[in-house]
Amino acid sequence: MVESLAEGLSDDKLRSAVDGYLDIGGFLDTGGRQQTLFDLESLEAATGRTLNEKERETFIEQQHQANRWTYIGTGITHPRFLETLEQIAPKEVARVVEVGPTFC
Repeated sequence: MVESLAEGLSDDKLRSAVDGYLDIGGFLDTGGRQQTLFDLESLEAATGRTLNEKERETFIEQQHQANRWTYIGTGITHPRFLETLEQIAPKEVARVVEVGPTFC
């Protein structure tokens, strides 16, 4: 399906599509950070304990990265996704590969 949607698109259109894809990833990452803060509130409420500043920072960093991997990293680095992107927009693969580790 993706191949048929991309068929005949110019390099500019494909670049724009990848820009949009990366923008969506950034949007999801921002939401993931907010979800991490909700997770922290839930953890503290469930345990009846308020984490100290260092514990909070560690939790936020680790949980946010876990959310990144779960919701973005697994897709953006998946070999089948990259293979498909290589087929339809080979000039854009390097950009996606460069961004991918941020979410892993």
